[in-house]
Amino acid sequence: MSDVFTKTDEVDNRPKKGVVVIYSFLVATLNFIAVVFGYQFFVGVISYLLGYETHFYFGRIVSQPFMDEYWSNNRVIVMYAIPPLAFLSAAVFLLSRLLPKKTAINRIEFYLFWLIVFLVFFVTTQMTTAPISLYYRDSQLYQGLPVLIYWFRLPILSSVVLFCLALAINLLAGYFIYPLLLKLAHTEYCSEDRPWKGKVVRLYFVYPLLLVLIVAIILGYMYSLAYFLVMLLSSFLWGFGMWLKDIHMYRYEGISTNRLSIEIGYKLPVLVCVLVILIRIFLAK
Repeated sequence: MSDVFTKTDEVDNRPKKGVVVIYSFLVATLNFIAVVFGYQFFVGVISYLLGYETHFYFGRIVSQPFMDEYWSNNRVIVMYAIPPLAFLSAAVFLLSRLLPKKTAINRIEFYLFWLIVFLVFFVTTQMTTAPISLYYRDSQLYQGLPVLIYWFRLPILSSVVLFCLALAINLLAGYFIYPLLLKLAHTEYCSEDRPWKGKVVRLYFVYPLLLVLIVAIILGYMYSLAYFLVMLLSSFLWGFGMWLKDIHMYRYEGISTNRLSIEIGYKLPVLVCVLVILIRIFLAK
């Protein structure tokens, strides 16, 4: 009888698929907002401390005056090299701390997973769009690392190198983060006797990103929309990296450890809705 009650408790603790997708979407949206806002805030503070007239928007920072005589090599490096490299380093550090973890994923690490995703997405988008953004320097695509190519008058081939490097980083990110993604799944979704990994990738990664796309359209229209779309398109390379990890005879151990209860409640949806509305009204310009 006690075995029956134990089994029932385990089944009751299993989150429904819709709950998993919505919860992952809400967490992903929070981290999407945090990374975009955090990056622009970081650059904006640097711009202000360097004495520029700084205009802050959700998807961009405008630092005036634009004339070359008000800029120098050191100022360009500080503003346009340090922030993206710091964000990318943060993603590598967090991933290196979470991957060796053998125990079940807790709620904080659920958030950190999505933080890593968007840290990499945001920085590599600067690199992916470099060949185009150098020709459209008035667009929102032109930010971060491509500015260095223009300022230092590097050959146009440098933008192609950045593009290829971005593809490689996204591919490797998907390859290495795959075990962490599987750890997010509740044990009831995991079974070695059926193809469960694809379901986990869809529920915890693919479907939430499709919903984040809606938020990106709302917040990015019109000026930052192209940048946000390229960010989310990076997920295709992540998926390919995950597929490569899986076909290399990767066997996930410890699938029966995660019984994290997922409850949406009302606070998280309200917080996300309020943030989206406030950003759309005041900062998405």
